[in-house]
Amino acid sequence: FADDVIFLARDQLRVHNALGSENERTREMAMALTQGKRLAVFDADDASAGIDLTCGQHVATKVGNMLYCSTRSMVPILRNCFVYFEMTVLPKPSGNLIPQASMATLSIGLSTKEMPPNTLVGAWKGSVGLCTTGQMLTAGQWCSPVDPSMNSYGDRATIGCLVCLDDGSAFETWDGVMVTAAVTFNVNERIVSPPVSTLPMA
Repeated sequence: FADDVIFLARDQLRVHNALGSENERTREMAMALTQGKRLAVFDADDASAGIDLTCGQHVATKVGNMLYCSTRSMVPILRNCFVYFEMTVLPKPSGNLIPQASMATLSIGLSTKEMPPNTLVGAWKGSVGLCTTGQMLTAGQWCSPVDPSMNSYGDRATIGCLVCLDDGSAFETWDGVMVTAAVTFNVNERIVSPPVSTLPMA
């Protein structure tokens, strides 16, 4: 509980300081976060029952025996600009009493609000994820780089995601208006090839 209070105070202070930033986009984002009462953390109201959020909702841990569990950020991706975020895979606590032969399969990426919380990101339409195997999963389709082992990741790896949602690319479909997202992943600052250049998102 004490850790959560400290993280919350730090996050609120960052937003407050960003309101006075010289960068217009930073000020706009800080204002949007303030008005929407949001922070750049995982959303406790948008996490599956198999996810435990700690450290002020900065750390997501899978608990229980559900096959797939997911959680999303409290802050949606901004449109018509490039947005970059990173996730670091923390090692299991040494006090973990349940022995596991290998690390759980993770998929880090981008999804729409319509994706159910018990789904692997990338398996749902309009979503894309980079799995621990080094393969990309896009709207249920596997996309393997030339050498997936170069892009595989595990404990202490940092996965970055650069995304641009371009409203100018909007087009009508039977499912409503779709927007193309350009997504590029990196693992420990090494770009994963090929980037996903056409990902329809509602």
